[in-house]
Amino acid sequence: MLHRVAALVTPPQSTFELRGLAEVFGIDHPGVETRYSFRSCAERPGALAAKAGYRMFVQHGLEILSEADSVFVSGWPDRKAHPSSRLARAVRQAHERGPHRRHVLWRVRTRRYETP
Repeated sequence: MLHRVAALVTPPQSTFELRGLAEVFGIDHPGVETRYSFRSCAERPGALAAKAGYRMFVQHGLEILSEADSVFVSGWPDRKAHPSSRLARAVRQAHERGPHRRHVLWRVRTRRYETP
């Protein structure tokens, strides 16, 4: 079974961080066994702004986080910005599924911004 990787896209998305994740987990290389399935997701799927001045289309919503074995937040656009309670809850729930099954990289502490 493939290890399921999800990358959370947050507009305006830094193309560098997302590119790195896509290169490592999302591209099949001839002659190398495929070990990962890779999907990107966003709180609001659709055409999202990239910091490089173009838009990227993200097909999946936050439900992907609950299905993934590893979750990456591929850059946070503004260190002073707070995630929505919905986004913070989705990432926190992904983390709570267990560190041995899931890796969550986030520069913003989600519990701090969660509202009951």
